[in-house]
Amino acid sequence: MGPARRELKSFADTLNLLHTLAWSRQTRATDTPLADSVLAVDRIYTEVANTYPGFALRGLDWDQITQRHAHLPELHGEEFLLGVQRWIAELGDAHTSARRPTRRFHPPYRARMTPAGAELTRVPGGSAAHEAAVRTSWSML
Repeated sequence: MGPARRELKSFADTLNLLHTLAWSRQTRATDTPLADSVLAVDRIYTEVANTYPGFALRGLDWDQITQRHAHLPELHGEEFLLGVQRWIAELGDAHTSARRPTRRFHPPYRARMTPAGAELTRVPGGSAAHEAAVRTSWSML
């Protein structure tokens, strides 16, 4: 993956973290991998429960789906990843997935949450977002 593509992916990761901050009472969000499968299942359950928009539209019950995968905390490594992918796949949504962990790059972008959305407070010149005409003070709704 080239530097520009890596930076765009990192920008998307940042947007996902801002999405977490928008629904939660947290003042910080991180995508730090969790070594404990119980904590990982809890994080995934909570993120999906608070961000997935299509439960009613698709007639899905997230608690029932999760119950079918109650064995996940007992799994580790590759078995755990495949189990989580099966769990998330039941949503039937191409935009919601569990991906294999990759090396992390922390993007240079910063934002703060406001009632109007996430206001960008740092978009460095020369970054992929800056090259795409994104500027400091812009808000993401």
